[in-house]
Amino acid sequence: MTDLRPWRFCPRCSGELDGGTRDVTCRACGAREYGNPAPTVSALPVDARGRLLLARRAREPRAGLWDALGGFVEADEDATDALRRELREETGAEFVPLAFLGAFSDSYGPDGPPTFNLYWTVRHVSGDPVAADDVAELRWFAVEALPSADELAFPNNGRAIAAALKTPSVAAPAISSDEQRTVPGLFEVQLVTGELERLVDFYADVVGLDVIVDDRARGRVHFALTDGQLILARALSEDASPDWPGLPPPLLLGTDELGPTPRVHGPVHFALGLPGSDLLAEGERLRRAGLDVRGPFRWRDGYRSSYFQDLDANVVELIAPPSR
Repeated sequence: MTDLRPWRFCPRCSGELDGGTRDVTCRACGAREYGNPAPTVSALPVDARGRLLLARRAREPRAGLWDALGGFVEADEDATDALRRELREETGAEFVPLAFLGAFSDSYGPDGPPTFNLYWTVRHVSGDPVAADDVAELRWFAVEALPSADELAFPNNGRAIAAALKTPSVAAPAISSDEQRTVPGLFEVQLVTGELERLVDFYADVVGLDVIVDDRARGRVHFALTDGQLILARALSEDASPDWPGLPPPLLLGTDELGPTPRVHGPVHFALGLPGSDLLAEGERLRRAGLDVRGPFRWRDGYRSSYFQDLDANVVELIAPPSR
């Protein structure tokens, strides 16, 4: 970043400068310098109800106002790496990017340097978000209760929120208004099965998930996940198909130092986020229960995954964030 506002004299010959915040030219030697904004990364975490997580600033500039989570990109740092780092530093939790919302020019406060702000929506993976020292408060906002423009720290916040409101995860959240009363803030995965009782017993007794809504009379059972809910729904007949288009092709993952990863497929594939230290232990526990657990396999960004199939051949992925 080059902020030209405090420049008065040429750094080469000490001559006087002409120009403004975009560029300056030395009257004596003719040297020309250009102003460049500081790159920042920011995140708008979104949950299954379409709510957005914002942070109340604890420090100047604009202390006390609502801001997106994020910060400045460090030297030799990729943007998405900076995004994950800032989220970890400000909340202590792990998030993964979803949709890129855009790049918005602004300044770091009314009299601050120019900034170039990159925004993503993100999904929570693991850990409980807790406000760090530079964050006064973290709060989930429903769309109808979002802060006004006067309550936001920077104009780029409002532009990014407007872009986020057009994304499917915010405009069409996964959980209906009826379900919000019983399972707030949860991400939903639904499996359609011809043998509801057998699959309920599997997820309750073998995998160890807790039932939060048992409505077997209407053919639905809800299980709690760390960041969501798993719904098992009874098919109308043995031949009934799930309510989604054709199944995706099998996914062949890459290779790494742990060897080739498996070809994974199934009627449904969903992921459960685990703390990094729990991935191996959870895999061993499930193997002792008789499951064929494959992995862990390492992704290029440091995440690790293990896989197993349930009794209906659905693929369950256990995913852990990179080690700190």
